[in-house]
Amino acid sequence: MRHPFRVLGIEMEAPRVWTLTLATHEKRRFHFAPGQFQFLRLHSARIPTDDHPFTIASSPTESGRIRLTIKESGDYTALIGRVRHGPRYAR
Repeated sequence: MRHPFRVLGIEMEAPRVWTLTLATHEKRRFHFAPGQFQFLRLHSARIPTDDHPFTIASSPTESGRIRLTIKESGDYTALIGRVRHGPRYAR
Protein backbone atom coordinates (compact mmCIF):
# COMPACT_ATOMS: atom_id res chain seq x y z
CA MET A 1 0.00 0.00 0.00
CA ARG A 2 1.39 3.41 -0.93
CA HIS A 3 1.22 6.39 1.42
CA PRO A 4 2.04 9.88 0.15
CA PHE A 5 4.35 12.02 2.28
CA ARG A 6 5.48 15.64 2.15
CA VAL A 7 9.19 16.35 2.60
CA LEU A 8 9.50 18.45 5.77
CA GLY A 9 13.26 18.64 5.75
CA ILE A 10 16.64 17.12 5.09
CA GLU A 11 19.53 17.43 7.50
CA MET A 12 23.17 16.39 7.16
CA GLU A 13 24.01 14.29 10.24
CA ALA A 14 27.63 13.58 9.27
CA PRO A 15 29.59 13.58 6.01
CA ARG A 16 27.52 11.52 3.54
CA VAL A 17 24.76 10.79 6.11
CA TRP A 18 21.36 12.47 5.79
CA THR A 19 18.12 12.40 7.78
CA LEU A 20 15.03 12.90 5.68
CA THR A 21 11.89 13.95 7.61
CA LEU A 22 8.55 13.19 5.98
CA ALA A 23 5.03 14.17 7.03
CA THR A 24 1.98 12.09 6.26
CA HIS A 25 -0.23 13.62 3.63
CA GLU A 26 -3.41 12.17 5.05
CA LYS A 27 -5.00 13.21 8.30
CA ARG A 28 -4.31 9.77 9.69
CA ARG A 29 -1.30 8.30 11.40
CA PHE A 30 1.22 6.16 9.52
CA HIS A 31 1.58 2.93 11.53
CA PHE A 32 4.88 1.04 11.65
CA ALA A 33 6.86 -1.16 14.02
CA PRO A 34 10.34 -0.41 15.42
CA GLY A 35 13.01 -1.44 12.91
CA GLN A 36 10.56 -1.62 10.03
CA PHE A 37 11.60 -0.44 6.59
CA GLN A 38 9.68 1.20 3.81
CA PHE A 39 10.18 1.54 0.10
CA LEU A 40 10.73 5.17 -0.78
CA ARG A 41 10.04 6.80 -4.13
CA LEU A 42 10.89 10.49 -4.31
CA HIS A 43 9.07 12.62 -6.85
CA SER A 44 11.75 15.11 -7.75
CA ALA A 45 13.45 16.16 -10.96
CA ARG A 46 16.76 15.84 -9.11
CA ILE A 47 16.42 12.14 -8.22
CA PRO A 48 15.29 9.09 -10.25
CA THR A 49 11.80 7.88 -9.36
CA ASP A 50 12.88 4.35 -8.45
CA ASP A 51 11.70 2.59 -5.28
CA HIS A 52 14.42 1.99 -2.68
CA PRO A 53 14.13 0.39 0.80
CA PHE A 54 15.14 2.38 3.90
CA THR A 55 14.79 1.63 7.59
CA ILE A 56 12.52 4.00 9.49
CA ALA A 57 14.67 5.77 12.11
CA SER A 58 11.90 7.52 14.05
CA SER A 59 9.82 6.21 16.93
CA PRO A 60 6.41 4.71 16.14
CA THR A 61 5.02 7.00 18.87
CA GLU A 62 5.72 10.12 16.78
CA SER A 63 2.48 11.13 15.14
CA GLY A 64 2.20 12.33 11.57
CA ARG A 65 5.85 12.10 10.54
CA ILE A 66 8.70 9.68 9.99
CA ARG A 67 12.47 10.06 9.72
CA LEU A 68 14.80 8.05 7.50
CA THR A 69 18.55 8.27 8.13
CA ILE A 70 20.37 7.42 4.94
CA LYS A 71 24.09 6.96 4.30
CA GLU A 72 25.36 7.61 0.80
CA SER A 73 26.54 4.23 -0.47
CA GLY A 74 25.58 4.06 -4.14
CA ASP A 75 24.32 6.01 -7.12
CA TYR A 76 20.81 6.62 -5.72
CA THR A 77 21.77 7.41 -2.12
CA ALA A 78 24.50 9.79 -3.32
CA LEU A 79 21.64 11.99 -4.59
CA ILE A 80 19.69 12.17 -1.29
CA GLY A 81 21.37 15.46 -0.37
CA ARG A 82 19.66 17.04 -3.39
CA VAL A 83 16.19 16.57 -1.90
CA ARG A 84 14.52 19.82 -0.87
CA HIS A 85 11.69 20.34 1.58
CA GLY A 86 8.36 21.73 0.56
CA PRO A 87 5.34 20.56 -1.34
CA ARG A 88 7.15 17.66 -2.97
CA TYR A 89 5.95 14.19 -2.24
CA ALA A 90 7.47 10.84 -1.52
CA ARG A 91 5.78 7.45 -1.41
